[in-house]
Amino acid sequence: MGDQYSWQRSRKYDETTMSAVGSIVSGFATFFIAFSFACYILFQKEKLHVQIRKVFFAFISKQKAEAFLKICSLTYQTFANFLTGQCVEAVILGSMFVVTLSILKMPYALLIGTLIAFTALIPIFGAFIGCAVGCFLIFM
Repeated sequence: MGDQYSWQRSRKYDETTMSAVGSIVSGFATFFIAFSFACYILFQKEKLHVQIRKVFFAFISKQKAEAFLKICSLTYQTFANFLTGQCVEAVILGSMFVVTLSILKMPYALLIGTLIAFTALIPIFGAFIGCAVGCFLIFM
């Protein structure tokens, strides 16, 4: 009876291990495919831009295609400006924390400032998360 129970438990562990390994391999494969696709698009962006414009003008009336491309351009500019603003804010906030923590002679000033700069890229709550982790590091 004991051997059968341990065999079933061992079989469950094997199934769990194989499931975990399968998930990890699937994750790496998905990452590799996505990375390859992103590189392809990045390297061919000028050619793809011209081809997409040709497709729009071929299947949609000229007025609608121009309006759609104008909306796409506005969306791109808005998103690019938002990302630029977020990055500038993150650099300023991280620098302020490095200077302030250095003046107060706190440990890990550069590490905490860098952490806050990176977490500040997360909208709304990112800087607070960085501050909480920084406080935890200081109190340790």
